[in-house]
Amino acid sequence: MHTKSKKCAHKMHTKKKQDKPSAITELSKEEIEALKNEELTDKQRLFCLYYTKTFNATRAYQKAYGCDYQTSMVNGTRMLRNAKVKDEIIDRKTIRACG
Repeated sequence: MHTKSKKCAHKMHTKKKQDKPSAITELSKEEIEALKNEELTDKQRLFCLYYTKTFNATRAYQKAYGCDYQTSMVNGTRMLRNAKVKDEIIDRKTIRACG
């Protein structure tokens, strides 16, 4: 019998995935201080900053709120529909485009 090959095949299927490094770089102190919109919570402000760096709502939500992928996937798109957050993102894009 070929028990050795069965064991090897089994090991291949139970291999754990390695964590990928985050594509989002850390925010500088100047970036955080530049965002002084009092209408947003601190985490919403962070979401806006992370989103304008990557334009990926799931990753931005994950980074700002520190939650799992499934939660981020649902709430990231929900956050983009928030009128105050949407306005802040538009302002951040304008600032970024102008210099």
